[in-house]
Amino acid sequence: MSLTNRDNYTPSKPLASSLAESLLAASVTDFGKIVAYQTCGSTMEEAQILLTNTGSDKLERYCATVEANNNLIVVSKEQTLGKGRDGRVFLSQKDFGIWATFCMDFDMNEVSIDGLSLAIGVGLVEELAQLGLEIGLKWPNDLVVVESDGKLSKLCGILIETSLRTNALSSLRIGVGLNLRASSSHEFKSVGLSELLESSRDQPLSYEEGFTLLTRSIAKAWTEFKLGGIEAFLTRWEKHSIMHGKQISFIRDGKNESGVVVGLDNHGALLVRYSNGYTVNIHSGEVRLLDVARN
Repeated sequence: MSLTNRDNYTPSKPLASSLAESLLAASVTDFGKIVAYQTCGSTMEEAQILLTNTGSDKLERYCATVEANNNLIVVSKEQTLGKGRDGRVFLSQKDFGIWATFCMDFDMNEVSIDGLSLAIGVGLVEELAQLGLEIGLKWPNDLVVVESDGKLSKLCGILIETSLRTNALSSLRIGVGLNLRASSSHEFKSVGLSELLESSRDQPLSYEEGFTLLTRSIAKAWTEFKLGGIEAFLTRWEKHSIMHGKQISFIRDGKNESGVVVGLDNHGALLVRYSNGYTVNIHSGEVRLLDVARN
């Protein structure tokens, strides 16, 4: 199935209604509309279509209303072409996770979204900490669990996209893939939220509960981010980072280099100090912890 077959992606109004009821019961009303699929190509792509004139009819027919605002969530039980970082396909197996895109508008003259994916990660880690879970942040956009053997298991990935709507108003799309169950992947080892909570709950975590937890964390982080930017999250990122103070390897100007992570700058770039004391900013690319076998 490809993104050219969007007509085959029929939203599920019952699923959207169930998720809306869960949000209302938890008093999470920052997002006004939900469109839910059993299967789609990419919630990121579907969100972009639904927010245009070509998709507005489908949006009105299939959305469930939570509150009277234009913020939209597009969620699917499965993605066949989920979007990952750097154009990669994000593994999104049916019923293995919550694959969702959270949409809102923002004024680019008033809000800089530099470092937003880091803030979203901090917000979700803090939400999960209230459930007794110790989750780590791996720059730039992953939530991970450090296993007893020192290896990493991925719990969640975050992707940010924007597009211009008017002269200053832009559309923000926050894509999140949160594993509920561990899935097989040749790229990385994964872990599921349901499994992490299994020993502390009498009943398994429901899809609606996981969705509500995720939505609440994003709403809180976005509200705080609009007011204080990434600066409000810097020390909290360091607290939960698995990389802070650790030796990493990375590629800079085509060369393999290494250094110690000493924090983030005010744009969310990773600050790395060389052995000679010189500090560089890493804005993108792959980084690897040198004391972890695979991450």
